[in-house]
Amino acid sequence: IEMDIIKDLGELAIASRLRRISNSFMNETQAIYNFHQMEFEPRWFPTFFYLNSIYPKAAGVTDIASVTRVSHPLINRFVKQLVKKDYIEEVPDEKDKRKRLIKLTHSGYELAQELRSIWDEIELSVREVVCSAEPRFMQLLEELEERIDRKGLLDTYMSRMKSRRYEAVRIHLNNPDHYDAFKDIN
Repeated sequence: IEMDIIKDLGELAIASRLRRISNSFMNETQAIYNFHQMEFEPRWFPTFFYLNSIYPKAAGVTDIASVTRVSHPLINRFVKQLVKKDYIEEVPDEKDKRKRLIKLTHSGYELAQELRSIWDEIELSVREVVCSAEPRFMQLLEELEERIDRKGLLDTYMSRMKSRRYEAVRIHLNNPDHYDAFKDIN
């Protein structure tokens, strides 16, 4: 019998388990792109897809990070990689010359058109895999994300610690054994 420590740890290893599932989907999506000989990486998808959805307009890195809910530093890294591939370009903001905006290049737009049918098939394949396990998976995932946005793990943990601290405190009222000690500290 093969041991799976992450699975055995249950809720304690939820982040590791979700990362493992994510890595599996990312690796298999990369294999699909490779099969079609597309020079594209799954990690670029949210940024690239968003820029395609607003093409020919441009967006700031902060806007992209906000819409995709991906960290600013990670968006910057993807931008550098996508610029190197000539899929996107940086253009100055007309209103604020210090700010840089990001937009698809013509070749990026053409790539997006080629990827569209692949993305459609990936979406249907993911739906088939996920829904065969749990038909409401996407709904449950959305509910989990909303719950985490309202009160995440750290807040929940700190609330539990606070209530435990108060449970540990015992107040002894009018205990004759403590009268002398009470007088000494007051």
